[in-house]
This record gives sequence, C-alpha cells and structure tokens, in this order.
Amino acid sequence: MSDKKPITLSFLDLETTGLDPDRHSITEVAVIKCSFKPGPDWRDTWEELDRYETKVLPSHPYVEPFVAKLNGYNTDEWMASAQRLPPVRVRVYGRLRGTIICGSNPNFDKGFLEKAMEALDWNFPYLRSHHMIDVPSMAAALLVTGQVDKIRQSTVSQVLEVENKEEHRAMADADQCLRLFLKVLDLTEGSFLK
Repeated sequence: MSDKKPITLSFLDLETTGLDPDRHSITEVAVIKCSFKPGPDWRDTWEELDRYETKVLPSHPYVEPFVAKLNGYNTDEWMASAQRLPPVRVRVYGRLRGTIICGSNPNFDKGFLEKAMEALDWNFPYLRSHHMIDVPSMAAALLVTGQVDKIRQSTVSQVLEVENKEEHRAMADADQCLRLFLKVLDLTEGSFLK
C-alpha cells in the first residue's frame, strides 16, 4: 500500500446554448468527484466522493436550435426545474476546489466557468492549479494507430466500448468520462505506468 496522499479528481461536464462563453450560457452542469490513492492498488482504493448535477437557466435567452436538439434543451422543462446560475456557481466551485479537473475538452468547460465566475470576482484557474486532464487525449495511441480519426470522447469511447446512452447530457457525459478514464488506466498500466 502506498503512503502517498490521495489525488482528488473532478470529472466535469457542461452543456451550453452554444460555443462562445461571451454570447452563450450554461444550461446543465455535472461534477463527479473521486479520490484515487496513487500506487499499484489504485483499483482497490479509488472511491467516488460526490455527484452533483443540475439544469441551469440560461442567462442569454437565445438557444441555438441545433444545440437544443443536440443536448435536449427544452424551454418549458428548464423553466420548471432549472436553477439560476448564481447558487450553481457556488456549488460547482465548492466541488472543484482542491481537485484536478478532468473532462472531454476541459478547456471548453473552463471557458464557460471562468465567465460564470467573473461575476463573483473569483479567479477560476486557481481552484487548484492550471492543470487539467483531457481524458480522451489519454488514449492518443488510438489516433496514431489509426483506430480513431479524432480524439473525442465519443470516438474513443466507442473503440474502447465505454457506453453512453444519453450523449450530450451533463451527468451521462461526466459518468462516461470517468469510466473512460478508468478504462484507459487499466489498458495502459501494463505498459508505461509501472
């Protein structure tokens, strides 16, 4: 058993009304917080600490039709059950603080969170450090060997048989990202992690 301090990772996924944080808004957020004890027994020592998900009322009223269809955004459903962004920011910040953020293209999510945190005068990158893990990139060997043509969560997950029955929903994508992370760790441990 390793005496190293556990590593806390947060698997983050956001759904948004578009691609530009200056013009578009967060509509859904999910965070799965996990602890991993470094060492050869990591499979036996990792644990899920917390799951958080919520729908968020977009601050910009316009939702791109393509995006609404893609991520399931429905104005009536969101008006009935979504939360406003200010309390969500605080809850998300509390979960990400002191962790390494993991995701599929985490810079995209970081851009939207930085914009959301500006109103609170919080400096988002200093939640822990500037380090983030782009989980699909951990499987870059699939690109080099021609097994995938893009490093995307959906393509890498398909090759590695990590299912997602609800793509473009925040919790389903965060959960798939966590399972993809575990799968890649399993596959690579025998080669370069020893």
